[in-house]
Amino acid sequence: MVRNWFFGKRRLSPRKQTVRDLVEAVNRQDYSDLERFLTDDFVFADFMDGEIEGIADFVENDRRFREGSGNPQLIIRSMNTAGDQIYVHGHLEGGSREINAPTIWQLFFRGDRISKVTVIREGNQRTLPSFARRVAELSPRRH
Repeated sequence: MVRNWFFGKRRLSPRKQTVRDLVEAVNRQDYSDLERFLTDDFVFADFMDGEIEGIADFVENDRRFREGSGNPQLIIRSMNTAGDQIYVHGHLEGGSREINAPTIWQLFFRGDRISKVTVIREGNQRTLPSFARRVAELSPRRH
């Protein structure tokens, strides 16, 4: 019993547990219950002015990104809290070579749900918003 107290799994804060649950669901491509984790006006962004607005667009683009990139998985190395934000340090693994690289997510919350994720990748590594931008550029224009 004492061993479990010292060496047992620490409980995560509710927000960190939300992040872990979201990552696990997205890695499984189980998008059925994202409203539990994300606000209705959720935004997924990068620092190159790319944004995906709304849960439906996030799901559509994430599904395409994973299918076209060898289904990379986000592996969480650590989570740190700074005020109302959580920073997730990790890496993508199992996808194409240009995808497998360190990544940082900066998560903003409104209440218990995530309102925005900003992804930071070193160099010119592909992000979900940059992927979505590229797909939109290559898609035939609708009139």
